[in-house]
Order: sequence, then C-alpha cells, then structure tokens
Amino acid sequence: MFLSIVIPTYNRCAFLKECLGALMPQIVDGLDTEVLIVDDNSKPAIARENEAICQESGARYVVVKTNRGAAAARNTGIAGSRGEWVAFLDDDVCVTADWHARCQKVLHGLPANVIGVEGKVVAFGSGLWDKEVENVNGGLYLSCHMILKRDLVQSIGGFDENFKSRYPSGEDHELAARALLRGDIVFEPGLCVRHLPRTINFRAYVRDSSYRMGSQLLGELYFYCKHRDQYHMFRHAATFWGTYANILLKHTWSTLRRRTPRLLLSHPVQLAALILSSLLEQLTAYILLPFCVLFLKKTSRVFFEKCVDSKRTRRLWAVPDEVSLSGFRLPAHFVKSALFPLTHNPVYSITSVLRGLSGVSSGAPMRVFLRIDDVLLDRPEEVGPLCDVLAKRDVPFCAAIIGKDLIAPGNKGLIQKVRESGGEIALHGFSHSGRFGPFDSELLQMSFSKIDTMVNMTQGHGDGPDGLKIFIPPFNALGREQIVYLARYFKVICGGPETARFTDCFIGPVAISDSSWYFPAFHPFYDTAAHILKSNVLKEAAQWKGFLCIGVHMSVEAQDGYKALMELVDRISERLTSWKYFYKGVS
Repeated sequence: MFLSIVIPTYNRCAFLKECLGALMPQIVDGLDTEVLIVDDNSKPAIARENEAICQESGARYVVVKTNRGAAAARNTGIAGSRGEWVAFLDDDVCVTADWHARCQKVLHGLPANVIGVEGKVVAFGSGLWDKEVENVNGGLYLSCHMILKRDLVQSIGGFDENFKSRYPSGEDHELAARALLRGDIVFEPGLCVRHLPRTINFRAYVRDSSYRMGSQLLGELYFYCKHRDQYHMFRHAATFWGTYANILLKHTWSTLRRRTPRLLLSHPVQLAALILSSLLEQLTAYILLPFCVLFLKKTSRVFFEKCVDSKRTRRLWAVPDEVSLSGFRLPAHFVKSALFPLTHNPVYSITSVLRGLSGVSSGAPMRVFLRIDDVLLDRPEEVGPLCDVLAKRDVPFCAAIIGKDLIAPGNKGLIQKVRESGGEIALHGFSHSGRFGPFDSELLQMSFSKIDTMVNMTQGHGDGPDGLKIFIPPFNALGREQIVYLARYFKVICGGPETARFTDCFIGPVAISDSSWYFPAFHPFYDTAAHILKSNVLKEAAQWKGFLCIGVHMSVEAQDGYKALMELVDRISERLTSWKYFYKGVS
C-alpha cells in the first residue's frame, strides 16, 4: 500500500459526505490507496449516518468508544493504516479534481531527505469566519492537509494526545516541530483543497468565548513549554509571553483587522457577534493571567524529566530513591528572567541545588570537572601557552574545539599538544556560527541528518581512533531532543545557562541513556576564573558532595596570561577529575 488517507470526523455527517464525494471518485481501484474515516464517538444517529456514507463511498469506517479529540482520532487512523505515506485531511475540506493524481506524482518524485508535504488550503465562503483556516504560501503545517511518511510518524509517537478537550488546537504544529528535526517538509501549491464554509451559531459562539480563550491559552502554553526552542517558527512572537501580550493588548483589533472593511460591513449581525465575543475573549485573557503563570510553573518541567534515567542518576549521586528528580532542577526565577534583557544578570545559580543534593548524598567529596570553551585553533598564540601552563600542573580538563578546526590538516600539531597537556577534546559544533530565530545558535536549526553529517566529518579527529566522547554546544544552545539524539554519539553532552530553558532547568550530570550523561555548567561556576575566585563560593563547595562543572573561556583567560585560571586550578586541584570518569569510571 502506497498511500493511506486518514480523516477524523465528529458530528459533521454533511461535511463528511461532501468531503468523500470529492475524494473517493478519484481512487479507482484502491490497490495503492486506502481511506480511513475515524469517528471520534459522534452521536449515535450521526454515527450511523457516517457509517452509511462510508459504505456507500467505499471508505473504511472506524469508530472509537470515547471522544478524545482529533489528535487521538488521527493516531487511531495511523495505527490502522498500511500505507508508506499517510495523508491527513479534515472532514470539512474538499480536494480538487486532480488531487489524487497530483499526490501520487508529488510523492514519487521526492528526494530522500523529505519526510512530508504540506498542501495548499484555500478558504471557501464569504462569512466572517470562513477565511480563518487557509494556507496559501506554506509554512503553516495544517493537519487538515498534510502528508507524512508513516514510519516517521510512528517513530516519533504520532500526534500528542494532550491536545484534546483541554488543549484543542496546536497538535499539528507540535507534530511538525518534532518531524522537522528528522527531515524536510516541503510545500506543494499544486496540491490543493478547499476548506468548506464554517457554520456558526452566533449565540453559542458568544456564550463560549471564555472557554474558547482559556482552551487556546492552555494549548499555546503547552506547545511553548514542550518546544521553547521552536515556538517562534510557528508564531509571530518569540515566546508564549509575546503571544499573550498581543492578546491582552490588541486581540479585538487583530480579530477585526484580519477581515476587510467591506466584508465586515456586509455582515452586521456577524460583526456584532464577532466584536462581542472578541471583547469577552480579551477580558478572559486578563482574568486567566495568574492561572497561566501557575500552569507554566507546573507544566514547563515535565518534558526533559522523561529523558532522564532516574535510577542511574540517583546511583551516580548516591542519593536515596525517595529523592525526587525535582531536586536536580534549578529554582525558577520569573523576575530575573523578565529583567534579563535589561540587566543581563545571571538568572540561575546552581549553589542551592548542589547544597541540597550534598545534604542527602552518601557519596564521595565533590568531584570537579574543568571545561575550557572556545579553544580556537586559529589562535595558536593563546592555545600554546594554555597547554603549557596546564601541562606543568598536570591538570585534567576538557577543551572545546570547533569541528572545522579539528579536520583542518594544519592543526594536527596543536591538537596533539592539547591532548599531551592532559586535555580531553570536545566537539564544539562545526562552525560556531549561526542564528536560529531569537537565539544565537548553530545546532538548534540542525535536523538529525545534518547532525549525523557534522559528527561523521569530525569523529576520528583529535581524540584517537575511538572518536570524540564529549560534546559542547556552541552558544550553549541545544534542544532537548537534540541532546537525546547526540547521546548516540557522545558519552557527555554539556550545556550551560542558555540550555536551561530547553531542558527544564536540570543540572547535571543526569543520565540520558544507558551510557551517556548531560552535564551543564551554571553560574557562579560558569564565568571567568577571576570572578569565580572573588565569589568565595569555592570554599563552601569544598565541603559538598557530588559533581561540579566549572566552565571558562580561553580568550578571556588569556588576557592575564592565564594567571587567574592557574590560581583557580590550584584552589580546586585536589578535587579535579578527568572527564574520562564518565566513560571509564561509571557503569
């Protein structure tokens, strides 16, 4: 079977009949295409009519016993499908006359890196609500007209079923956020559907205004919490709070501005209902502000935890099983976060977390790991002296080196010098350049296939035939799913303050797989050596148990000839530990 078409439906038999009336005549023999209608527990009379429509048209009819929303209905369809590709349509769209033939042609001609196609959606109708679902230029990833590889959808877990009655919208964007890490989704304007006019009961629409806004905000918040690194790709704002501010300040105006004055004036009754409902929605948004803050505090810290092997993590830290993983998270600081664009003061401090874990640990005294970022091999006048001073003290450390520097033939001597001075070489991205929406980043925009290419180009360089064992993301910008993926290659994946927002503020080391660890550096130990010494926090840290990553930058430390760095090294020499600990000393 080449193509499966999955269409969820709920209490809309007239729409379903029109949808199948346009689609089914195009499927001649059914040998390479199947159509699955998933009834999300419609009312009994409507369900019987839906079944009759499907029998008459030749579509396969599946009914679920409980109404769980469109995301769950699509997952039911995916589970029962057999096609290499799965096309998702809604019951209120009609395909164009050549849709099936074009679909076959497009899908057979795709390159290997393309895992999906989004088709064009043209709104049909002249009412005030009829133009709300439309995709004429691509980049919207609407599930009412999108095609994905079936194996890919299954491998990433399908649609997130949390998007149901509680979070009724956003499941298509959330699925696209995960899928885009695995490959490209292209827009095909020649593949087109018409979105049928919406039927609006004005009284019910106004009555449900508050519920609608509450549901929208919960869906937005959930999507933002799960994909902070990709949220800006699907919204005009960089964060949920940007979206919320727009709702609070100009929701009613924005709702009206999306329609032309001529259209508004030609429907006075609809206009009155639209204005009243928009004002109620905007008022509701103000009322729900404290609830959104509480929801964010609760929900934003559940996703990375699912990636952590709690048993191995507790064993490493020698803490009792009853210690919650929440004990490995940095405390939230909403005020500091809000003021950071103005003050640039550190938002998080790791000291309270380390102090707390130390108090319940039965393990060894604090092990300290030294990480030196931005060891740029095009600055031999800085790299050479760094290696010399560290070699004299026999200091174990980790040197973050850019991939393009590692593979350059002229850098072999410097790389060897770093290794001979006691340095473990970490891959520091490939180019240490890039911008991903609001973030300085090289990695956030990378799909897994591009990560494979980058890693394969650099493995075997700089650290012997076994390859590199440590990864330090450029700009400390790395997403949750990318960390999990990189665990295939590396024993340690580092991070820092910029990674906290994408990893539910977890410190490290925490176990990511059966052999890999996430181990970021945070303030006050991610700073200059001089500032770390002035903070006097090292005196207290000497009494702790556990693990500590100290992160500094080569060029900053080179400014005083590495004097402050050497003073710092002398202070922590008894606790300094080789990074090999994570791949030779820990099971």
